[in-house]
Amino acid sequence: MVYSGVRWSTRDVAIEGFVDSDFAWCLNIIKSLIDYVFNAYCITINWKANLHKVVTLSTAAAKYVVMKKVVKEALWLKGLAKELKV
Repeated sequence: MVYSGVRWSTRDVAIEGFVDSDFAWCLNIIKSLIDYVFNAYCITINWKANLHKVVTLSTAAAKYVVMKKVVKEALWLKGLAKELKV
C-alpha cells in the first residue's frame, strides 16, 4: 500500500517517492517498520527498510515520524539532482 507519493521534476528528470509504514510490526519490541523508495526514469535510486528507532503510541504518530524522515530524504535528493544538473 502506498501512503504517499511525491513527484517533482527538474527539467526532464522526474523523481518519485513512495513510503509505507507498519505500526508495531515487531510485537516483541513494539517498533514499527518503515520503508521507502525513490525512483528516477523508472529506476530505483534510493530505498530503505528498517525498524523505527523510536517507539510510537499510535499509527498516526508512526506515520508522522516516517513522513518527516522521508521528506528530509526527498529534499536531499532534489538538491543532489539540482547540483548534478540532471
